[in-house]
Amino acid sequence: MNAGAYAGGTMSIVWAMSGKYFKNHKTPNLRFHAVPVYTNTPVAGAMRGFGSPQEFFAQQCQLNRIAKDLGMDIIQLQLKNLVEPDGVDQRDGLPHGNPRPIDCVLKGMELSGYEEAVREQEDAADSRYRIGVGMAVAAHGNGVFGVRPDTTGVIIKMNEDGTAVMFTGVSDMGNGSVTTQTQVVSEILGIPMPHIECVQADTDATLWDMGNYSSRGTYVSCNAAVKAAGKIRQELLKEAAQLLEEEQQNLELKDNGVCVRNNPEKKASLEEVITHARKVNQRDICCADTFASYALAMSYGAHFVKVSVDTRTGGVKVLEYTAVHDVGKALNPMSVEGQIEGAVQMGLGYALSEGIIIDSGGKVKNTTFKQYHIMNAGEMPPIKVGLVEETEPTGPYGAKSIGECSVVPSAGAIANAVANAIGCEVHRLPLKPDTVLELLARESETVERRDGITL
Repeated sequence: MNAGAYAGGTMSIVWAMSGKYFKNHKTPNLRFHAVPVYTNTPVAGAMRGFGSPQEFFAQQCQLNRIAKDLGMDIIQLQLKNLVEPDGVDQRDGLPHGNPRPIDCVLKGMELSGYEEAVREQEDAADSRYRIGVGMAVAAHGNGVFGVRPDTTGVIIKMNEDGTAVMFTGVSDMGNGSVTTQTQVVSEILGIPMPHIECVQADTDATLWDMGNYSSRGTYVSCNAAVKAAGKIRQELLKEAAQLLEEEQQNLELKDNGVCVRNNPEKKASLEEVITHARKVNQRDICCADTFASYALAMSYGAHFVKVSVDTRTGGVKVLEYTAVHDVGKALNPMSVEGQIEGAVQMGLGYALSEGIIIDSGGKVKNTTFKQYHIMNAGEMPPIKVGLVEETEPTGPYGAKSIGECSVVPSAGAIANAVANAIGCEVHRLPLKPDTVLELLARESETVERRDGITL
């Protein structure tokens, strides 16, 4: 691992990589060895996935090679070795949660039309435009349980008009973490989402949150929202029971109010409940709670890619992309799909066009976005997204993370597609045209030497 001039988070990334390497396959015959090094280059840092994109690029490319050497399809090799729902870490026997990578592979094959695409690859083997089909399976964790205390605190305060304010230490970075917390509170309290105001990441007002990393936004922080909202619910029901003169267990929160289960017409608005608490019992309804993660579930994804490689120019065009992810339960399906589509765009750039070019003295040569090319909308292929929703018992409403895992399989899948198109292993990224032409030349030399020996 190239740390650059200073260590930064390199040691943590190396450590995290080593753990995730053993989460994908059930074989005990795995070894992982990493050496972080200082170089006279810019300081390196964590990419989306904290080491996972790099390591699974290498691992999945290696699997592609093993499958070829064994004369079998990589799908067969994956299905023989991927962890199963009761899978455990081969090093310590700790469970992976409810891992569903096999389900992701099977669903991905169906969505992508894998078998038909492989036939296209075979038919185009001798043409200028080679078709390549590749796939990769990868894993990523949910939080940092086992490393340090992984906690998030949430405060919920009810207002006189029946609306609520949620105070959360989570900072929404555009991934919808706070929105999902709000959804959870809305579900438990029967309050419309527009009636819930959020105060986020204000250290003067909110409780402790460990930070926005390690794919803990849904898995940890939503669990905190569940706990805090559960306390508020009990207080509202307690107050409503007195107001309506009913047993607490006969009441339910619904439609911004409280009603009797077997007599829905007998009800009170939340505004009336809060007013009763203030005037009769002289109290506010405000609850706080902290959730401490006690498990480390794993999220999984299988990506399938079909590419066209121009053997004259070295250009690679992605024709179709399919991404299937094991998310436990999609609390916000549209947000989940958006996360995956954004990750595909990021993964395509990582695999095909991005990359820092450094001269012999360690200086960066491509210092602008014109030189460092990020995939734009016109270059994006059609994307199919599939979700495997098998409940994760330790997640909020059965949910698992998607933020980082969604990008992790991409580089391996694209590299394997290119490798299968040109018949040559891929060891480095990005796969720009000059790199692909070098690989084609190397493969041509190998074929010539092989033919020479045969003759």
